Amino acid sequence: MCTRDASTMAEPGTHCLSSGTLAAYLESGGREHPRLAERCEESAAAAPLTYALFALQTGEPEQRATAAAQLA
Repeated sequence: MCTRDASTMAEPGTHCLSSGTLAAYLESGGREHPRLAERCEESAAAAPLTYALFALQTGEPEQRATAAAQLA
């Protein structure tokens, strides 16, 4: 599971694999699946949209402002 701050997910080049998560996963016996890096990047790229949906559900102005900034 990625534990990166959601506010950084929209930044180009930031994803779970860049923080050493893949190395830890492999060291603990995990297998590197084909295109794992691509899948992680795609998941990270979708994070702002997921956050925006959450912000709409909460109705909190602060959440909406953060979501708008991520989507800009």
